[in-house]
Formats: sequence, structure tokens, C-alpha cells
Amino acid sequence: MKIDCVLLYGNFMIPMSKYAGTFRIATELRQHGYGVQTIDLTAFNGFDSELEKILDNILTDDTLWVGISTTFLSNIFGFPYFRSQQSFDKRFAHIKDLDIELRRFVNYIKSKSPKAKLIAGGSRRFMIEQFGFKVFKFYNDTEIIEFTDYCSGKNKNINLKYLSDTVEGSEFADFTKSVIEFEKNDIIFPNEAMPIEISRGCIFRCKFCAFPMNGKSKGEWVKHANVLRNELTRNYEEYGITNYIVSDDTYNDSADKVKLLYDDVYSKLPFKIAFTAYIRLDLMMRFTETVDYLKESGLTSALFGIETINHESGKAIGKGVDPKLQFEFLKDLKNNQFKNILTHSGFIVGLPKDRPDEMERLEEFIFSEENCLDHVIVEPLFITPRDIVHVNKPYYSEFDLEHDKYGYECYEQIEDSAFNEVRWRNSNLSFDFDQAYAFSRRMNNIIDNESDKFKYGGFVFQYMQSLGISTNDLITLSKRQIRAKYDMTKILNELKYNYRHRILNISKPL
Repeated sequence: MKIDCVLLYGNFMIPMSKYAGTFRIATELRQHGYGVQTIDLTAFNGFDSELEKILDNILTDDTLWVGISTTFLSNIFGFPYFRSQQSFDKRFAHIKDLDIELRRFVNYIKSKSPKAKLIAGGSRRFMIEQFGFKVFKFYNDTEIIEFTDYCSGKNKNINLKYLSDTVEGSEFADFTKSVIEFEKNDIIFPNEAMPIEISRGCIFRCKFCAFPMNGKSKGEWVKHANVLRNELTRNYEEYGITNYIVSDDTYNDSADKVKLLYDDVYSKLPFKIAFTAYIRLDLMMRFTETVDYLKESGLTSALFGIETINHESGKAIGKGVDPKLQFEFLKDLKNNQFKNILTHSGFIVGLPKDRPDEMERLEEFIFSEENCLDHVIVEPLFITPRDIVHVNKPYYSEFDLEHDKYGYECYEQIEDSAFNEVRWRNSNLSFDFDQAYAFSRRMNNIIDNESDKFKYGGFVFQYMQSLGISTNDLITLSKRQIRAKYDMTKILNELKYNYRHRILNISKPL
């Protein structure tokens, strides 16, 4: 098969897992007649000899472009996060050969495919334009085809926006009819958890959230039922796929949507699927009929956004249901329909109305019997104001734009942060970012490494199934107990080895 485009991806936090963006782009390209090879970089030790050998077999004089996800770029090349030359010079300019691995990669691509373009996309910001990369931001289902058509000569009149170093994506008008279609050269393993898009956008506007597709109308961006049925059926018939990570900002944003997906999609399939999804617990309380629909649809792990145990703080961020009532409802769920469905929620420290003793109260609650969640994660409130030097961000939350209204003073960007973290203090709360950050790191370490209360919840549940951990063990054993029973390092190394072996054989020239 002729390869026109190479997509390099890899989630180093959850290695050997696939995510929707890479394969949505690959599908769109393939449907337009282009040959695509995806490569999971977490299977390799950086830009090592094995990866170079595979690229040797793929790259030619006719390769149009090589794309890389910036989300975990530092894990591949050891290249630090930075957003401007000024911030780079301040922290890293004195370090010799810091970019040597990245430059070696770029020079290698150019030596094999002199005409190939270098492109990048992802959730984290690097100043990599200086190395010849064109950076694609936001959704690029349409833009990637227009750009590739230009690279191939199909369209000689390129849009002026493709001449700049960065390309701003747009909402994809055909999303409701789109699919993610995997091919054999994507290397799919038995029972692997695969990404699937159900809808795009969110009908809510939480004040801490800067997601650009907030405020959608109900049902506006939900895939057509027949499209989803066909996508699920193809995956099952071609690869036996039944295990999914759902890409949907709020799966149960309306009762009609939950019912429609069960009635017109899952109940009509001749096989059962299992999936993890973002679910709003307060909406389950309001529309209790959706509980059984969610269970029967195949929900195995739910991610809630409860965010706080402080009712006043909840109301301040647009979540008005009393957390106490939510946990009473959840306790009943865990004793009944959700007995074998794992539940997870994040908690944000430093929200408006948080009392000075909020961290102590939250810690006591998390480890108490009142907390019936199977897993939790704690994070500080992140604020990214427009006026902090070096912030490079196209979308802002209400807190970002009006943080002073809530008593927050933002005074310093954390230069080597992965995203755009900014230190804040709130004199009304006697709280600051460093306190919240230190507390969150301590809590997450206890949750993950010291306590036997918590399980592998959230999206990691489906991933652990992919690795061969039994469903019963995941439901009954804690994270520490799972690690004691299974040699996770050995399991993962074997998976990486098998992936490298298979992709090497696929990529060998005929």
C-alpha cells in the first residue's frame, strides 16, 4: 500500500492506547483516497533504531507529510514545554543540545522525503514552528483534506491560511454523518478499547471550562443512529471490537439522547458493547429513567463532574445540585443498578466560596464511607488570564476572563507547565494556587499508591481490560491489589513488543 501521510501519536500517560483525533483524521484522509500509516510512539524508546527502521520502510520521495501529536512531545524527544522564544531563553537557552533529538528527527524525515511537509496538532503548546512544523489547532477534519490536496497537487490554489505557521481549525459540518474506520495497518489487538465519537460539543457552560464548543443545542451534534450502528457493526465484524472509550463531552446531556441511543443503536445490534463515558450525575437524578438505559446500553465506567463537596462553590461554577444529595443518590445507585459499574469524579480545589478549611474537609470526605465513588482525582483551579505574559491560548473560560470578579489575583505564569498554569491568590478565601496544587498532588499520591479504597476507574477501566485484567478483578480489587496480582510492566512490555513486530512486518516493502 502506498503511504501518503504518516500520523505519529502516543499517550504516554496511558501507553498503547488509541484516541479519537488521530483516527478521525486518518479516516477522513483514507476516504479521500490517501494512504495513511498511524504509529503509536509509546511502543518505542523515543526516536530509536526500531522506529527509524519502520520509517525507512514507509517514507518515500512521494510522502506528502509527516504529522505528530504535540500532546506528549516531551516524552518522545525530551523537548520542554515553552510558548515563546522569550520564555525559552529565560529557562533553557543555557542548556546545550536541548533540541538535538528533535532536530535529528526533522533532519531524518527531510533526508528520506525531501518534499514532505511537517505538521503537528495536539493539546499542548510548543514553539516548534522554528523546526519547520505547521501547527494545526482545534478540529481539522476539513482543513487536513484541503491541505493534503494542496500537497498532492490536486488543488493548486491553496487557501492563504495554509501559508502561515499555524492553521485554525473549524467546526466540521458533516460530523453527524462521520465515522472512525480502523484499518489492519492500525494494529488492533483483541479486546482493545477503541475510541468512538458520539457527539461533539457541550450544551452546558461551566464557568471553569474553556472548551470552544460549549453552549450547543440539545441533539445538535449527535451522530445519526444509522451511522453509529454501521460504525459499531463494521468494527465488530472486521476486528471483533466491543470495548469503547466514548468521546462525548456529556453523554447524558438529555434524556431523549440516552433513550434514542439505546432504542435505535445498541438494542438493534446483534452483540453487546461496553463503554466508558462522561456522565452528569445531577442529570441522572433529574431523569431517573435514564439510569436503566445507561446500564442496558453497556456503560461499565462513568466519569462524573461533581467537582466539589461545597454546595455554595458548586452553585458559583454552574453546578447547582447539592453535592450531599448527589452522593445520597449515588450510594443508592451503587447498591443497585451501578453495583458493577465503576464511578469516578474529579474535585477542584480553590473554587469561589471554598472555606479556608476546604482541603481538610475534602480529604476527610474522600476517605470516608460517605464517598462511594470508586475513584477520584483532585486538581487545583486552573486560571489562564489574557494579560499574563507568554499565555498562548485561543479559548477562555469565564474564570479566565473575569477572575478578579471572584476575588482571584493572578500574578505569575508557571513557565515549564504542561498547559498554561498561572499562580493565583484569593484573599477572600485565604487560598492560593500553590496550596491547592500541593494538596492535590499529595491527595492523588495517596489515592493511587497508598489507599486500598480506590479502583481503576474512569477511562483507565476500559484500558486495563485491554491489557487483559479481568473485569471481576477490576470491579472488586483496589489499584494496589491489581498491581500486586498482575505484573503490569511485563504485560505492557509484551504488548509493545507485539506492536513493534506487527507494524514492522506491515511496513516492509513488497
